[in-house]
Amino acid sequence: MRKKILKISIIIFPILLIFSIFSFASGCSSDWYITGYYTPDETQFNGPKEEILVNGKSEFYKSKFIKEIKIEGWGKTTNGKYLGWYDNKFHLENNPLDYNGDILQIKTVAADLSVLPIGTKITIPDLPEPWSTFTFYVADVGPSINGKHIDVYAGEGNDARNITEKITSKGQNVCIIS
Repeated sequence: MRKKILKISIIIFPILLIFSIFSFASGCSSDWYITGYYTPDETQFNGPKEEILVNGKSEFYKSKFIKEIKIEGWGKTTNGKYLGWYDNKFHLENNPLDYNGDILQIKTVAADLSVLPIGTKITIPDLPEPWSTFTFYVADVGPSINGKHIDVYAGEGNDARNITEKITSKGQNVCIIS
């Protein structure tokens, strides 16, 4: 019995070693959860307005829009400014901002910084085209982004919201670009 186990080990061990070296050399790992986030546009929401405190001032925005901002992080208001939700309060800016205060752009991803630090370049080859061909940059964080979870910024409005639904999936490969 020991000889049989030894023979199997002698055959399987090199295969596993080659596989692990290939995985390490490629900079790819599996089993990532990919989600998408976007910037909602207040003009695409209906319903009553709600009073909130923004930068110490009372303002009114559509209730459903406010709810969506608390999930997505930022939203474009009817007056063209961007309403953000972070540090448990609302902020008004000229653009939606990432973790460093830079303008949020398509190809930005939010990640757990203990897993992928700010500035890390990655690809996600199993996403639908053209997203599978993009090089993404870790430049954002989110309260629900933990472990092997990446949140891909898809842009503004309902078209971007639809993209977030298409790219959300489990068990994805993520490759780090050096």
